[in-house]
This record gives sequence, C-alpha cells and structure tokens, in this order.
Amino acid sequence: MENAIHAGMLAVLADATIDETLRDAGIMRAKGLIATLQSDADNLFVILSAKALKPTLLVSTRIATEQTENKMRLAGADYVFAPYDMTGNKMAQVMLKPHVFQFIDFTTKSIGLNVGIEQLRVPQSSDLASKSLEELQIRKEMGVIVLAIRKSDGQMLFNPPADAAIDGGDYLIVMGEAANLRRLEQVLTGVRA
Repeated sequence: MENAIHAGMLAVLADATIDETLRDAGIMRAKGLIATLQSDADNLFVILSAKALKPTLLVSTRIATEQTENKMRLAGADYVFAPYDMTGNKMAQVMLKPHVFQFIDFTTKSIGLNVGIEQLRVPQSSDLASKSLEELQIRKEMGVIVLAIRKSDGQMLFNPPADAAIDGGDYLIVMGEAANLRRLEQVLTGVRA
C-alpha cells in the first residue's frame, strides 16, 4: 500500500468486507469494483456488500475454484475470471495454435510495436453516426481495422461487412497503431487535433 501511495495512487488500508470501508473508499462514485481478495468467500461477501450499496456497479472478480462461478454471478459479478483455468487454456492454445496465440499476444502486449485493440464509443451527436463502414473508409483513411461493432442493443457484429451502418451509441472494436486509434477517437467525438 505504501508503494502505491508513493507512486501517486489512492490507497486505503481497511477491511473491504465492511460496508463503511466501501463507502469511505468511494463506492458510491465508483463505476466498477475488482474483487481479488484471498478467498472466494471474501470476494463473494465484498460483491454482495458492494452491490447492496450500489446495484449499478460493474463488478469483476477472480475465483479460485470453478464451483463458485455461479455463486459470484448470482451475487452480481458481471465478469468472473478463473486464472488457473485461463492459464491452462492459454498453455494448451500456444501448443495447438501457436500463430493464433502469437497474434493475440502481439495485439495485447507491448512488444516494441505500437499496435493495440480498443473500444471506441460513437456518440449520438457524431458526424459519423448513420454512415456505413464503406462510406467512412476508416481503414483506408486512418489505418485502423474495424474488428467488430457492438450495437447499442447488445448485438455484436464480428468482421462487419462494408455496408454495416454505425449508429450513435455503438462501440467500434478496432485495431491499429496508437496514434491512429487516437485520431479515430477524435474524429468520432468531433474533437479536432
């Protein structure tokens, strides 16, 4: 905790299973909570407490055993991660599909290339709303690849066709160099560089 404070982060040394601690830490202003306490029982208790205080809170948690995943979701966890299972799956994938793994690794880690995957929201007021990918020429004009469009109704369009329309409230899942991604975000929001 001291290291976090010295690094300029906010930190609180207290029991996260106590409602008052959550309030003091700013749970009512928080958009999300990541529960990674030592035991699944403690994480479950924190999630129940946090969701009771703020039902709209986005919650992500780690579990040690698969058997607790359903309980975490019932308690209100939006995302549940089983690190041991994930690591085992990754290790198998690297052996079975090494090129796919290398590509995913390349896009999610800094290995000297400045390429990343981002989600960019299309504001309702955007000049790009109600236009198709073909009209926008995002790849040609900005060097950014649109991998998917998450429509405002929750539908996910993977590898969207050229005639796919972008509407206000949609999210673009895009891949490209950091500078190009920032430029696309500025165009979407109407901010001039």
